[in-house]
Amino acid sequence: MPLLYRNSNMETGVATHPIFNWMPYKLIEKEGVVFVEWIYLGEKRFTDPFFDDTIARCKSLPHNSTGYKIISTADNVVEWAEEIKPVQISGFIFHVSRCGSTMVSQLLAIPASCIVISEAPLIDQILRNTSLSRPEKIPLIQAVFKFFGRKRFEEETQVILKMDAWHLFEIKNIRNFFPDVPFAILYRNPIEVIRSHKRLRGMHMIPELLSQAIFASEEIEIKKLSLDQYGVRVLEKYFQAIADFSAVDSNTKIFDYRQGIENIIRELDIFFALFHSEKMYTQMQERLKTHSKNPEGSFQCDEEVQINDLDLTQVNNLYQQIALLSHRKIY
Repeated sequence: MPLLYRNSNMETGVATHPIFNWMPYKLIEKEGVVFVEWIYLGEKRFTDPFFDDTIARCKSLPHNSTGYKIISTADNVVEWAEEIKPVQISGFIFHVSRCGSTMVSQLLAIPASCIVISEAPLIDQILRNTSLSRPEKIPLIQAVFKFFGRKRFEEETQVILKMDAWHLFEIKNIRNFFPDVPFAILYRNPIEVIRSHKRLRGMHMIPELLSQAIFASEEIEIKKLSLDQYGVRVLEKYFQAIADFSAVDSNTKIFDYRQGIENIIRELDIFFALFHSEKMYTQMQERLKTHSKNPEGSFQCDEEVQINDLDLTQVNNLYQQIALLSHRKIY
């Protein structure tokens, strides 16, 4: 088994093994066999809004421009991960989308001490893969999380993992993997989420872009719904998952978008034990002035988008239920 570091003390961050600055990032399946593709990161930190943004920047590096792909088996990933002592996982972020989670993860990525992995497709590919059995997925996911939390820079002491919105349906399984890690769940008034998706819909808000098995929806039923009403149905599923899980999990904290991003960050600072300085909060306030998904653009409040003839009864009831669970009123 190859050694990934010169010293068994992983905190040295000194690399001698060729895969030290390589990261597994993509699942490949051929003839029923699952492989993992790797990419060279060089000195790049995960500071972009999404994991894939950082991967795109790294593709132009010489190591990634040879015309060859670096591939390993899934078993290799599990085996090599045994040599890694990752930094502490401070928390997981789950969300319903368009509720401030991207900005929150961007702010948390500002300190050099914190690794923030935001919606890595590899995790989703493993969770939804049909060729891997459940017993095969568990060690592979745990190994990938180790690589994500690998200490590549001396300052790094914590890692935060932001999941895709539909991973709310996997939250119980992920809790089994990490029984002691704090889980934060971000949500928002459902009509505001629908308005945001009406301007630019996420893939999970468009029927058939994701397997309907994820949402436990019948195809015949879906065809009867407008796009907006389908979005409401998806939110109902998300909100129900939040209500069910947070009602029984004592290490989960729920955050409403209406609290304000800065207030959410200050609460997460305590909940995730991040200990930000006031100087760091000043930097975060500057980042808040820009767009969450496009740091080059300025922040603009959502415009009112007219939406008619939607049945919001169930989703609004769930929204109220979650507000009660979070011990916060809707204001």
